[in-house]
Amino acid sequence: MKRQNLVLIGDLLREFTAQKPLDEGLMRCRVFDAWDAIVAERTGNTPEAAAALTLRKFYKDRTLTCKMSSSMVRMHFQMQLEQLLPLLNSRLPEPVVDKIVLQ
Repeated sequence: MKRQNLVLIGDLLREFTAQKPLDEGLMRCRVFDAWDAIVAERTGNTPEAAAALTLRKFYKDRTLTCKMSSSMVRMHFQMQLEQLLPLLNSRLPEPVVDKIVLQ
């Protein structure tokens, strides 16, 4: 039997994830994971402990909104906000965050 129309599994997965709803959900997860990694680095905590510093994360219209666990943590990151945005986008496959809002 001769194989015809061979397609690589990587190409199939890329095509499958390019569907709009799935692609948006994957990007949202990547943004949240990148934020948690940055918080862990900046605070010197383990990723699990750092994830607890952000109570809620919301990503919509290229804006990441994070509710921080305390005002002290929020102010710590607020002072570094200009450096955090390029750092966050550098951890993603493409720059998808234009603004970070800390609450």
